[in-house]
Amino acid sequence: MNYDELYIDDATLTRFLAGETSAEEQLKIISWLDLSEENRKRLDQLEVVWLEAGNLQPRPVAVSPKLAWDKMEQRVDAYEQSQKTKKHRIIWLTSVAASILVILFVSRIWTSTTAPLTLANLTPIAVTDTLPDGSIVALNANSSLEYNKQFGKNNRNLKLHGEAFFQVKRNAQLPFIVDAGIGGVKVLGTQFNVKIEENSDVAIDVVKGKVQVFCFNIVSNDTITTILTRNQSALIQQSSRKILPKKQLPTAINWHNNTIVFNDTPLQDVFKTLNEHFNIEITCNDNNINALPLNTIFQTDNIDEIIDVITSTFDLEYTKEGNKYTITTP
Repeated sequence: MNYDELYIDDATLTRFLAGETSAEEQLKIISWLDLSEENRKRLDQLEVVWLEAGNLQPRPVAVSPKLAWDKMEQRVDAYEQSQKTKKHRIIWLTSVAASILVILFVSRIWTSTTAPLTLANLTPIAVTDTLPDGSIVALNANSSLEYNKQFGKNNRNLKLHGEAFFQVKRNAQLPFIVDAGIGGVKVLGTQFNVKIEENSDVAIDVVKGKVQVFCFNIVSNDTITTILTRNQSALIQQSSRKILPKKQLPTAINWHNNTIVFNDTPLQDVFKTLNEHFNIEITCNDNNINALPLNTIFQTDNIDEIIDVITSTFDLEYTKEGNKYTITTP
């Protein structure tokens, strides 16, 4: 082996600390560490700075490269002040900040030399497929995913357009990151749904496990995050760039298999759910009808059958004009 070629830059060492290097890179780094005590100390120093900078809250999951750089610059400066040393300040500021940025920057995952791969659903029904890492994704109508050729090897980063339900295969070494425009989701392995609304709000609904939702806040110039667990939901609001809690609708996690579950759900909420799911308009101006609770499970994509069941259950009537349904009493 030519030891003269064993130069390891800070970006590679930082990826090594985060467990994101390939087997070949790991062997090269181990050989580099065996060369000298100075190399081992270099890695130790980098680990200390990386961990301390990461412990400054909130952690910067950056969406803007310029803002990310500015924020990381401030964090490294703060760390250096706390250690009361200025030794190699310029080196640390340029190399360590850039190294950490390599790990945390997720807004654009494509390299300049690699065109993104696209998984698209142009049909009116949900389509299920398996990603290169073994994760399963259901794409809603007119939705797509973009990822690069290193997906499942060096990263598990995706760019979502529309709506998708993910069953993520667990991999603690490669976090699964969904970029949804104004924010996104980071997980190791779980089941969750992400939907980009027409106004660019992003809705996240968790079926099982735990996810980290992140969003860059333009007021604080920093990234805000929150943790969601099973049966919890959140909305990344475009107007405020905040992460808000929200009620999980039955179709939020079941649209991909045409299953809709209603448990003591007032008909007013039932109609809202069906409107969103089937892109129709159900109206009812009777508050007594709207308050009636529905307990049932629908496993069909035929909205007329669903309307028939609801009206028969409560002895109601309806008229239909195009995609508009009007519910009334007899």
